[in-house]
Amino acid sequence: MARYVTSGGKWLTAKDLVGDGGQRAAVFSVDESDDIAIKVFLDVNLRLHHRLKEMMAHEAALAWAMDQSVGWRAAWPIDVVRTTSDGKIVGYVMPLMNDCKSLFDVAEPDGATGTHANFNWQTLLNACFHLAETVRGFNDMGVIIGDLSPHNILVSASGIATIIDCDSVGFTSAGSPAKQWPAMHMTDDFSAPERLLHPSQPATVASDRFSLALVISQALMCNVSPFRATAEQVSTRGSLIENLKAGSPPLFGGSNTAERGCLACLPAPVEVLTRQALSESATNEADRPGPEEWVAALCEADISAQACPRDPWHAYCAPDTVCPFCGPGPVSGVAPRPVEQAPAPQPSMPEDRPATTWDAARAAVVLAAVAADIALVAVGAIVASGVWRVLAVVTGVTLLVLLACFVWADDQDPAPSWSGSVLVAWTLGQVLTFGTLAHILLA
Repeated sequence: MARYVTSGGKWLTAKDLVGDGGQRAAVFSVDESDDIAIKVFLDVNLRLHHRLKEMMAHEAALAWAMDQSVGWRAAWPIDVVRTTSDGKIVGYVMPLMNDCKSLFDVAEPDGATGTHANFNWQTLLNACFHLAETVRGFNDMGVIIGDLSPHNILVSASGIATIIDCDSVGFTSAGSPAKQWPAMHMTDDFSAPERLLHPSQPATVASDRFSLALVISQALMCNVSPFRATAEQVSTRGSLIENLKAGSPPLFGGSNTAERGCLACLPAPVEVLTRQALSESATNEADRPGPEEWVAALCEADISAQACPRDPWHAYCAPDTVCPFCGPGPVSGVAPRPVEQAPAPQPSMPEDRPATTWDAARAAVVLAAVAADIALVAVGAIVASGVWRVLAVVTGVTLLVLLACFVWADDQDPAPSWSGSVLVAWTLGQVLTFGTLAHILLA
């Protein structure tokens, strides 16, 4: 594998590819350490070279990124790496986020596997809190994230969120004279309306606020975007990007069960900020809630969060008293995981009982009745004539049918309500049978 050298003269050997890095770059682990990685660019220009050096000189941002009280808040450049052949800067050293998954992946219940086997919705809530806190700190010091999307956020099993691909952030250099380094990159599905309408303009604190609101709300709704129209709305509400440009989320304008269910996933204070940021102030940049408001709302929600007794992935917050994911009125298309239902009770099979005297007597009576009915039909068809022949055949066949119905009904548990009537009709019919036989044979 390729070898590189840091500005301090330390050799690093690229090991395994651990990410694509975006912007025509690749991220590798290294043989020399399990805690760092190197991001190597395919195309390196002088501007990127200076940007990386200015980022490493931004002491406040570096200190915030490597906040030891929570772990790495952002994969900020630690050092540059050069080729061993010509000494050209081709990338930088960054922390290696071991055993982390993207925010997009952990927002899906199927992402709760492996190292994240105990990850649940409340852990996801905690990750959103840490993300908001991180954005607040960076924005307060004038650092603009710009390309804020769930694919650029890694989450640990304990819910610590780390922003990656930091080399595209916007900031002001600490040198003299100060230089502006704008944040130009963006992910369309999570960008503010003004950025989509004017892509040549850099990101701002206001656009970060919009993206933060969208990332948090979509994650807590298990990757359901407020701006993606349902199948029924597509003809009138347009595509996701069109809705983002207009600052018009279809989710807030709907009334069907699925839409109400999506919003039911959000804790009350989070839903208020979501509506304010993405609907009421979507195109009014000045009124978007700041990261500090998200920190307060998510902290309030986390304090009141309760685990669902039916599914360990689910959770809900006050003032809710029932889990919005599993009822009453399950959230259509949003429930993190189908709730395992107890199997429906199967009807018990009646136990076989020993034969009784009544069973033997009944069998004898049924055989005698069948024989009499068959005899009636045969005698009537052969011996009788005229009306008596018709009466004998019809009566015999009818009684055989009634007898079959009664025997079937008598074996049911419970017996049908009409079985008694059939028995009475059959009994009277049998009297008629013997009377008819006697008349035919004696005539």
